[in-house]
Amino acid sequence: MSWEILVPCSFLLSWVLVYFLQRHAKRFGLISSVNERSSHIQPTPHGGGVGFVISGSLIGFLFAMGGSSFLWIIVTLALLIATIGLFDDIYSSPALLRLLIQIGVSFSLILSLTNLPITGLVEGALYFKWLFIMALVIAAVWWINLFNFMDGIDGIAAMQAVFMLLSGLGLSYYVELASIDTQESIWLLCVVGATVGFAVHNWPPARIFMGDVGSTWLAFVIFSFALYSVEMGWLSYTVWLILSALFITDATVTLLRRMALKMKWYKAHRSRMYQRLARRWGKHSSVVIAYLAINVIWLLPLASISTINSEWAQVCLLAAYVPLVSFAVVLGAGRQEMGVQ
Repeated sequence: MSWEILVPCSFLLSWVLVYFLQRHAKRFGLISSVNERSSHIQPTPHGGGVGFVISGSLIGFLFAMGGSSFLWIIVTLALLIATIGLFDDIYSSPALLRLLIQIGVSFSLILSLTNLPITGLVEGALYFKWLFIMALVIAAVWWINLFNFMDGIDGIAAMQAVFMLLSGLGLSYYVELASIDTQESIWLLCVVGATVGFAVHNWPPARIFMGDVGSTWLAFVIFSFALYSVEMGWLSYTVWLILSALFITDATVTLLRRMALKMKWYKAHRSRMYQRLARRWGKHSSVVIAYLAINVIWLLPLASISTINSEWAQVCLLAAYVPLVSFAVVLGAGRQEMGVQ
């Protein structure tokens, strides 16, 4: 079945499922209450990510049955991540349990990719290879959690996921024309379609949130695609660091500042750059559009230059992060505001 049929189907299935969850969220215990750390002003259904998780997983298993062993692995592992996320959305699962599952799932993913380039390390040195694997596991767990942290205002996480997946697919297609015809790439287009189906309900003012079930699933899918594209030789680690620079900068600068100020950095809060901007501007949509503009106008061209000419990769990486880190620091990411947690 062609992508022209599957992508609209994934969109429609996700849209219908999210609409159903929106109408029946209270029955399933999926209502997000208003508190001092939330960015919404009235109780709102959450767990809407179930819509694109089910849609994406069904199509993923359909492709996997066509012979893609990697899709069996990624779709199964992503479902494990989503399951613990849904459990947390409903019952609030222990943080240690979530962390252990994320570590195990990330480790399994990385071990399944046997041809990942080990940048800057001695070829054939087993000790260094295992260090690199551990570094990738830490990166995966941090990415899953920071993506979840960044899902704090209407539309922002769905926007970032669609941007990164489409950009990654487009740049992969530039490098290798055949990449767009692979089962993995067509599945990712379906994931984009399913995410957009959810985003219709999540655009400010959101009628439903994606919840941990959705944010952790999307983060894992993005990370998996990033590593897969690197293994296939389509893209580099640097390209993905550039495409994810806005989320990485916002979450990481916030965390480091809160730690430096001896604040309870492990507690929920509303001091990230995008949350501060949402309060200052009074509209979630303005922040999402601003973040999308930075992604498309600044980060995507830098990622493209890095893809076209790898000699400029490190310069592009610096050009991506230095201004963003400066903005985050100046705008007070991680700093406590009077009367705001």
